Amino acid sequence: GIIVQYLDQDFLAVGACGGEDLDRGTLQVAAPALAEARIGIPFEAVLEASGGAPPYQWSMAGNYPAWLSLTAEGTLSATPEAGGAVDVAVRVRDSRGQTAVRTLPLKVVHVLLLTAFGPFAAFPVNTSWEAVAPLQDLRLGDYEVRTVQLPVEWVKGPKLLLDAIDQHRPTIIVSA
Repeated sequence: GIIVQYLDQDFLAVGACGGEDLDRGTLQVAAPALAEARIGIPFEAVLEASGGAPPYQWSMAGNYPAWLSLTAEGTLSATPEAGGAVDVAVRVRDSRGQTAVRTLPLKVVHVLLLTAFGPFAAFPVNTSWEAVAPLQDLRLGDYEVRTVQLPVEWVKGPKLLLDAIDQHRPTIIVSA
């Protein structure tokens, strides 16, 4: 490994460090911006640090929602219960006790679920579905649009709708 010696003004060694003890500069939270999260859907991000002397230990700094957690290894996990913006203040500590704090914005978006019926009987095209289908993935402010085509069958339709609700966890459901 690398050994660094500290010298005084007479060039006499006054200390040394090497290997994992090597300080790599100022400790910083180097995590990139967090991806958007969705209400009711698990979210995870691995935070990164630079500088200082590894290993690093992570913790939350300040107030945060109960649905948000951070492991000592730097894995941020959440299953958001509400939409909007959350400022996530995180702290990293290195093996020498140096700390760094950074606030990372986390945007939690709502899902708007649009449902429409598909073709039925002698009608190969259902205009309600034709109107809804192109709206998939559209962004309306803090809402992300998801679309589901439901069959015109009493037995299959309700199950597909319940599956879509479970998968997307919508805040609003609109049927066309």
